[in-house]
Order: sequence, then C-alpha cells, then structure tokens
Amino acid sequence: MGLDQKNAQTLTAIQSCTYAAKRTGKSRRVALQRLFVVILGEIYQKLTNIKEENIEIEADRNLKYRYSDDKLIHYKVSVKVGNIMAANRVFRSSDKENSYKFSVESYTASERVDL
Repeated sequence: MGLDQKNAQTLTAIQSCTYAAKRTGKSRRVALQRLFVVILGEIYQKLTNIKEENIEIEADRNLKYRYSDDKLIHYKVSVKVGNIMAANRVFRSSDKENSYKFSVESYTASERVDL
C-alpha cells in the first residue's frame, strides 16, 4: 500500500468515527463531549500509527435542547498526522515539516426535548 492510500484511509477513518459519534450523541441525547472521549479510543484503535496525544477533541460539554435559543452543538476533532510525504529528507524537509493537523469541525442540531 502506498503512502497516499494510507493517508487517505487515515482521513476516512477519522471522519467516519467523528460523524458516527455525532449521530450516536444525537440519538442517545447525551453531551457530545462524553461521547467523543469514547470515540477517541475508537480512533486510537483503528489508527495504530496515530499516538493518543496527537488526538484533540473539542465539543460542547452541556446538554442542549431542541427548542432553546442555543440549540446548536459545536464539535471539533483534530488529529496530527505524520509522514505525509515519502522520502521527505530527499527534498530537505524535516520530519516535523512532514506532518499536518487534520480537523473535522462542524455544528449539529440538538434532538433533546425538555419535557
């Protein structure tokens, strides 16, 4: 498998884990921050080349309600991915420069209804 294919699979895994967490959080009606901590473990399991300290998760900690003024839930998952270019030293690029931070950031509407 080439490096381009490996990087594409990494990005796809990050996106699918993030969106799965969002859908699960909306259907279970829990605070996304708690759910994303579980998803962090899933990303870490699927992507053995990513260290846990390279995964950052930001999400609203409070429950939000569908019919309130503040009903949008913000979330952001960032993963530092290294080794994006093969033979980087041939092009005089350091290992530090041969990495980037991939982020999935969005808002979702709450489905929680206060009865």
